[in-house]
Amino acid sequence: MLAILKYYFQKLKESNTEIKDITKIINKTWFQFDNTGTQKKWFFKSANRLSISVNGIISDGTYEFVNGYLIIRIGSEKLLFNKSYFEKDVLVLEKDSTNAETFVFFNEKNLNREDFIALIANYRKKTLNIKELKLLDNTIVEVIDGNSKFNIEGKKVLINNEQTELKELETEQELIVLNDSIITNRFFKGEYVFNKKNKVTILQKYNNISSGDFVYNYNDKLEDDFYKVGAIKGVRIENNKVVRVYSISKLKTIFGKQVEYWHKFKNSYSSGDIFFLLGGIASNGYYMLDNFKIVKVKNGKVY
Repeated sequence: MLAILKYYFQKLKESNTEIKDITKIINKTWFQFDNTGTQKKWFFKSANRLSISVNGIISDGTYEFVNGYLIIRIGSEKLLFNKSYFEKDVLVLEKDSTNAETFVFFNEKNLNREDFIALIANYRKKTLNIKELKLLDNTIVEVIDGNSKFNIEGKKVLINNEQTELKELETEQELIVLNDSIITNRFFKGEYVFNKKNKVTILQKYNNISSGDFVYNYNDKLEDDFYKVGAIKGVRIENNKVVRVYSISKLKTIFGKQVEYWHKFKNSYSSGDIFFLLGGIASNGYYMLDNFKIVKVKNGKVY
């Protein structure tokens, strides 16, 4: 939470929201946010009067702006703030010191502690354009600028607002590869049934299976072979990698024998296409199809 507050404060600096009109903060109850559990409330009043309540015990003092500085006097104690920012129901003061201490407040009339935390978190999420991913172990991951229209490769990943040493992130739909908390690669997980029996997950660069994709979580290494993926698509697998994707046409020879023609390029006939006859690779020779196309086949390939 403190890291989120630091980010928010930095944004206030950049947006130049310094307090210039004191009427915006007087006559309001400013609850000081910290992690100690102490109830601290500040009351800026007219005529430069100030009251601070700590767990119900009130101390009175004064405040004044001098040359852009805010000076607070409470009893014998004096504090100098060199920066003061205000935005809606949030007030931020920065103490003048080498280790700048930040005081953060919210308007108790409009916000409670939970509302304030949600407000800051949502502000950060919106301004950093954060996309949240849920991993298989339910860990929430933040991708900075992850909602961009462009690819998320090259984007930074945070877990609990910190960089991660993990090399891979896995969700139900994706596998993401990291290097120093930066996304270097992203794969979609496509679920398929090969040859109507082998359930296979393919790591895909795109929404549809394509050359260069990988077999991911199949129990055993797939044999290098041709595999049907549904009725009209086929793939060639070598070393658990997709080396070619085919579109499949069901045809017949002029003699009525059933043929599966595997096109390298959809709806075209070219050298290197695959020719299956009666469930197996066809014998060498010439075949005339019922669309009057003549193909020469050698070792199951069209020449």
